[in-house]
Amino acid sequence: MASIIVRGLDDHVKQQLASQAKEHGRSMEAEVRAILTKAALRPHIGLALLNVAQDVGGVEGLPIPTRDHVPHPCGVACRHPEADVTWFEDADLVDSDGDDWQYALPLVKRILS
Repeated sequence: MASIIVRGLDDHVKQQLASQAKEHGRSMEAEVRAILTKAALRPHIGLALLNVAQDVGGVEGLPIPTRDHVPHPCGVACRHPEADVTWFEDADLVDSDGDDWQYALPLVKRILS
């Protein structure tokens, strides 16, 4: 059997491993061995998809669609496409076009409160 040494492991990770090992009724070494074995034996999703594609004739003839859509530059802080100005009005916020990032967090906090 082979052995490995892991250096530079964060203390929090070690504590979490010890906790998991205790929950599973095994030593920390056995817990790490189980985690590594499971990870190493897990099928690679890319290879699995490639194998499925090859089983049905491959992907060589498939057309590659062009990407005409350019994502909006504002990222996640913009108004949701289905949201209208009432979302902000209901939260007593003023944002005329819904793309001012400074309103994103207050809006979420007021909706969740």
